[in-house]
Amino acid sequence: MAKCVKCGAPLREGELYCHVCGADLRVTTRPKRTGEPKRRRSANVCAIVGLSLAFFVPVAGLVLSLIAKENVRSGRFDKPYKSLADWGFAVSVIMIVLTLLVGLFLVLFHSVILVELLELIVKLAEMFISAI
Repeated sequence: MAKCVKCGAPLREGELYCHVCGADLRVTTRPKRTGEPKRRRSANVCAIVGLSLAFFVPVAGLVLSLIAKENVRSGRFDKPYKSLADWGFAVSVIMIVLTLLVGLFLVLFHSVILVELLELIVKLAEMFISAI
């Protein structure tokens, strides 16, 4: 004998409503999916945060993008997030290269300025010594 899903009262065959609590017996619950792995929402979060961080903290963006790419590749996450992860990876690599190039340029340019400043100090010192 079937029971009411809401109150547990015994039901007669063909009833559309529970005679005790009035629950609608025509509404069926969704069957649980078995065998299919549950998709987690962290895939899009990982890919989106990875892409966002790629502009400001490229190394962190690179790591998160690689994690998202691996999750998509292994089938734990849906394919649409692969493009976000790819973009995050590409932007991270570009930003890291640009940061290194700008840093190298600044170091070289800074060295030239220091050499010119030291030459100026030496000339001033020579002028000061010759004036004494």
